Amino acid sequence: MSEEFQDIPEPKAGGSYHKLILHVVKDLFTAEEERLKKSISDLCQMNSQAYGRPMLGFLWEGDFYAPPNTPVNLRAERRSIHESLEDRVRDHVRDATIVAYDRHQIQQVLFKTFSACTTLQQMRNALPNCVTKLIPALKDLERTDEPGCVFPLGSRNREQFDKIAPKLDVYAVGKLFF
Repeated sequence: MSEEFQDIPEPKAGGSYHKLILHVVKDLFTAEEERLKKSISDLCQMNSQAYGRPMLGFLWEGDFYAPPNTPVNLRAERRSIHESLEDRVRDHVRDATIVAYDRHQIQQVLFKTFSACTTLQQMRNALPNCVTKLIPALKDLERTDEPGCVFPLGSRNREQFDKIAPKLDVYAVGKLFF
């Protein structure tokens, strides 16, 4: 974790944790983002092989895909993905859409959770272990209540938290393979 998040301030009602939330979400999704980048690179390589010549990237449903950090030459030929690779592109786009949706949902739930906390201990209790491990000021605190405890049982926020908590674990585990 970067130095700027080593000592987070004591939470205050209405305090802003925007940067911290963005950092936690970025950390959780690093492995998935790398997997998606590799998928695009592989598709570009397979597309070049299918056409029998090097290509910068490919077009799919109006969007241009190229490997990360590839300078985009506006004069370069832009061809559609080879028909033999269409199913793979559909799979990639579906995966990327799911990851983007999950990222948005997780960010929303973390914002609501952080906003409901008024102390570091409350924050520690409210967040799942996989998230508290990413925040140095929280990782050494003992849990004294269940995750999501800042939301009343049966509330919409609690239902959203309970729905998203397993996804947090999935993305945290994905980091181990990165």
